[in-house]
Amino acid sequence: MFDFIKADILRILKKKSYIITSSIVFISYAATLAVMFVKHMEKFDLINSMLASMATFLVGIPVFNAVFTDDFNSKAMQTIIGHGTTRKDLVLSRHFEYSVILAQAFAVISLMILAISAATGQMPNGTSMIGYLWTEYLVVICCMGFSMMFIYSTQNTTAGLVVFIIMTTNVIGMAMAGMSFIPFLSRHNIDPSAILPSSLIYGATTNGKLYYLPIAFLIYVVAALIVSCKAFEKKELEF
Repeated sequence: MFDFIKADILRILKKKSYIITSSIVFISYAATLAVMFVKHMEKFDLINSMLASMATFLVGIPVFNAVFTDDFNSKAMQTIIGHGTTRKDLVLSRHFEYSVILAQAFAVISLMILAISAATGQMPNGTSMIGYLWTEYLVVICCMGFSMMFIYSTQNTTAGLVVFIIMTTNVIGMAMAGMSFIPFLSRHNIDPSAILPSSLIYGATTNGKLYYLPIAFLIYVVAALIVSCKAFEKKELEF
């Protein structure tokens, strides 16, 4: 199983489309980062949030496509399953691969932040930005786990991608926060958005509520992957 995962990660990292997309993202990110560090550091909090969100969106989606698209577009998973890989192992390996490849991309961005912050004399701000970036990494991993329920229950990457974008861009968060004004919820001080991955993880890392972290991962990674595996086991493969 380990050899299969290793080979698939190397295959994705060598894909021409992924290399080109990643290179464009890294160059664009580095240019934006340099301009921000030189000219706009008085707005650090805004920049920090913006660049972390930019990394989440611009890196998270290409990695999503690289990991999941071939399985369904080229029917590659039929071949994988035909060679003895169980459906459960396939689902779990895809989440692991996504986590590893995204970590590699975020590591490159972290090195860029270190280099540019050191060159511009903004090292304290740079290290703070890296911390914020890796907090976003945890959020994305949770969003990915939740999105996989839709990928494998429908055998359609588009459904999962839509859910992934809605969650990582916090569209669902804004909608759920608006629900807190419903009279019953408002009267009992209930905020439905508090259960979202971003709320739980930032509650743990920013507000010191560390017990939120295992809650986030139990709901959005462990439970979501169990549901994904169960849903996929009952599906006929589409040839």
